[in-house]
Amino acid sequence: MISIYTDGSYQTKTKRSGWGFCVVKDNEIVFEKCGWVSDKFTGSRNVTGEIQAAIEAVKWVVENKIRKVKIYYDYIGIAHWALGEWRAKKPVAQRYVEFIKPYINRLEFQHIKGHSGNKYNERADYLAEKGKSGDKSIIYNR
Repeated sequence: MISIYTDGSYQTKTKRSGWGFCVVKDNEIVFEKCGWVSDKFTGSRNVTGEIQAAIEAVKWVVENKIRKVKIYYDYIGIAHWALGEWRAKKPVAQRYVEFIKPYINRLEFQHIKGHSGNKYNERADYLAEKGKSGDKSIIYNR
């Protein structure tokens, strides 16, 4: 099974939410991507980046015709909203829930504690930090 590690970050000065994800197969990163979105209208700061990372990861899954994937995340809302365990009150969460619905059967979710030394979670964190730097989108294929 392919695993995807996602993360988000926020920069107060620019009001940018960075996002990043890395795709892992056979204990090797095979693809990674990062970028940023404006948080001026959502007011959700880091959560905006976390959500965008999950959305971008699922887009990658769809584009690459992956049938099943495990998404590792450190912000618990990623699974709770997707699985209907939390009610999406803010527009940013509502957009995420609507986006994820058609793909939910392809996804498995696994929480991982942030900054706990997991190299793939640390890489997703690095990508989210890099993403908020202002580059519209940075894609790395390995």
